[in-house]
Amino acid sequence: LKQGFEHPSPVVKRLCLRQLHRAVNDRRNLKMIGEVGIMKHAILLLADEDPSVVKECNKILVNLASYDEGVIILYSDQGVKLLKEVLDKSETIRYRVFDVIIDSILISDQAFEFASSAGFIPKIKAVVSTQSTGVSVIKLLESNDLSVKFACVDVMTLLNARVDGKQVFLNCSSASGAVRTLSHLATRGVDDVKDRALVALAHIFSSPDVYVPDFENKTNIWFSHCQPGLVKETLQVLSLPSPPRQCAAASLLSNLALHRYGIEAITRVPGWSERLLERRYCQDREAQAQRFALILAIKRSPSLEEFTDREIINKLSKYINEGAHYRETAPTAILEL
Repeated sequence: LKQGFEHPSPVVKRLCLRQLHRAVNDRRNLKMIGEVGIMKHAILLLADEDPSVVKECNKILVNLASYDEGVIILYSDQGVKLLKEVLDKSETIRYRVFDVIIDSILISDQAFEFASSAGFIPKIKAVVSTQSTGVSVIKLLESNDLSVKFACVDVMTLLNARVDGKQVFLNCSSASGAVRTLSHLATRGVDDVKDRALVALAHIFSSPDVYVPDFENKTNIWFSHCQPGLVKETLQVLSLPSPPRQCAAASLLSNLALHRYGIEAITRVPGWSERLLERRYCQDREAQAQRFALILAIKRSPSLEEFTDREIINKLSKYINEGAHYRETAPTAILEL
């Protein structure tokens, strides 16, 4: 495998990386993988010129972080040294490394502690904390390199998923531009990017755990920079046969529903309540729970009566009373003997 990782052909590299991926999928192999130090090749190949090779590396390293033992391997002294070495090669490659780090953080609290101790978290926060680097991230959101695009979207998610990061983003002069670009990706990007952009926007519009002055006004300004069809297209996602995408869409709409401008935008979409209350499109339990949380947020909004009628409000109440996982039972015929 080691010889294959150093082979000039991308095809050979991908084959070797897939073998490594299969090994990482079995937790029993992690001790051996850590001992032989083979993961260094997956880190070093994040700098490869071939996007398909980089994609395989990303999958391996993120999958590795789904295990506690894997997190220790990824953020070992050697792992951190190699990640920093690759990170400094170029701006594009830096975001490939950020993509791995952020994805690992989002699935593991332990990874966050390791990444923070290694100094990666301050680097990621610094990306959008100044005008020049913030604008750079927004430009790279339009990169043709999917790993770079993913990383930039995930930077936004990470910052807004934690209180200290959200405060950084709130004070960022390029925040409105970031929201505008994310809303474009959520409506016009390829499917994988759409999902990530919806998640990032959901975190951006979520209310912080601590009081932040002028938060409502700031998010209102950001929302005014979104693509005009964002809410309509996000509602349409609720009817697609993709539970992860349904969850991301419901999460964004739930957070928008916390604001008056969000309720107004949702209720202005023709047929919004019919699409929302239709259960047959939502069979996954997690997606059902997310949709239920969305309907609950809309129903609890003090602005709802201002924008819709009593009949629709009653239908929302009925849905809530039935519960998240309610299923209509088909009527059974009673035969007279």
